[in-house]
Amino acid sequence: MARLLALEWDPREARLVVARTMGRTVEVEQAFTVPLDAGGESAGAELAGGEVGSADLCARLAEACRQRNVGRCQALVAVPRGKIELRVLQVPPAPDEELPELVRFQALRQFTSLGEDWPLDFVRLQSADEQQTRVLAATVAPSVVGEIHQVCAALESPATSIVLRPFASASWFNRFAADGRCRLLVELFAEEADLNVVAGGQMLLLRSVRLPTHDRDAALVGEIRRTLAAARNQLSDQAVEAVALLGSPAELGSLPSELPGTLGLDVESFDPLDRVTLPAEAQSGLADCSGRFAALLGMIHDDADSRPHGIDFLNPRQRPKTPDRRRRYAWLAAAAAGVLLVLGGLFAWQIQRYDQRLETLRAESKDLDEPVKSADRLRADVAVIDTFAAGDVNWLEQLADLSEKFPSSEDATVDTATFSSLSEGGGQIFLEGYVRDPAVIEALESRLRDTHRQVTGGGTQFDERQPELRWQFKEKIVVLPPSSQEAAP
Repeated sequence: MARLLALEWDPREARLVVARTMGRTVEVEQAFTVPLDAGGESAGAELAGGEVGSADLCARLAEACRQRNVGRCQALVAVPRGKIELRVLQVPPAPDEELPELVRFQALRQFTSLGEDWPLDFVRLQSADEQQTRVLAATVAPSVVGEIHQVCAALESPATSIVLRPFASASWFNRFAADGRCRLLVELFAEEADLNVVAGGQMLLLRSVRLPTHDRDAALVGEIRRTLAAARNQLSDQAVEAVALLGSPAELGSLPSELPGTLGLDVESFDPLDRVTLPAEAQSGLADCSGRFAALLGMIHDDADSRPHGIDFLNPRQRPKTPDRRRRYAWLAAAAAGVLLVLGGLFAWQIQRYDQRLETLRAESKDLDEPVKSADRLRADVAVIDTFAAGDVNWLEQLADLSEKFPSSEDATVDTATFSSLSEGGGQIFLEGYVRDPAVIEALESRLRDTHRQVTGGGTQFDERQPELRWQFKEKIVVLPPSSQEAAP
């Protein structure tokens, strides 16, 4: 049995849900909010704010939990879209165990502020291009993670997951809307709204917008229209079929009745707290903010089901660690020693019955003829598979070698790099960029050209619009399969 504390906060309030899990069964004990603004100033003005704001935030949340006898729990924390950096990346096709390293390598080139110590997590996206893998990658500043750990320490509840809020909300919604329709999920908060497009359990588009104090409904309708337009432009193979408003009737007001005529789409209402059983005292005061608890409920139920969170900055996807085989080898050695002792005793006993045992061994040897033939056939099949696998390209080695031989950033830069595998074995790389002088690209071609690669230059072209690197170049690098490498001079 485990006790979970799911929480998140913004400049106006903190939201907390306390639950008890037994296996996959979840019992929600408490759901409440903690006001953070006082006199127009916010105790949680920034998620990673200054020392005074952080101390005040910790004190308020700790006092609220003490009054409700929350006690020690495992903390699950949701972070909003505005606190992270998010990008869609394209990487070469690769097995799941190699994908984390490829995604981080590409993210270091495309993210504006990604450091080596920044957590990075990602999810695969559907793609019709078999030559490229599309992923949605997200990162968060270490200062934000440190602030979260500070708050959880004040609550005596260590953080076990830091989840991107839209993924947690969509997880809770998808448990009750598994028809696969493409929907726009609308979550309303005190000062902002999350507008996220989901279909078939996958997140397709994320937006977070600020809402004004006055005329919130009119501003929200405008942002919904902009999100639908963005979805039409970016999701050519998916059309939004319905709009789902998360919240209670008191929270949503007239939106469910007015939006169908305004947008020309089906409009659904979904109250997250209606899907759980809460004590009567816990339900009081939540009628006007129940839609804000979807992410917290989603995190708790995903944790109870041992389901990986969509984006989890504390448990990002990583290359599997090599298993420690020392214990296994020790057991094998002990077993081998025991077998040798037994065989030694048997051998001493068998000397006295040599003739009888010899006939027995001859019979056993004859019975082993067929398994030996089967093993030979299996070995031949494995050799064919090994020959096929040898023609594949190790893209990580190619990237490492290309990075080592590429000129410094003062002499050259790459704008576009495309990697693709060839059906007949091997692969090809297309590079486009700028160099300081044509001699730089000639030197690069000489360094890259060897028995493993063929380099074809596309020539250089002077571009006076560039400030320093004014010679544009295009290069095609063909990575030969092993058979072609042996035949190459």
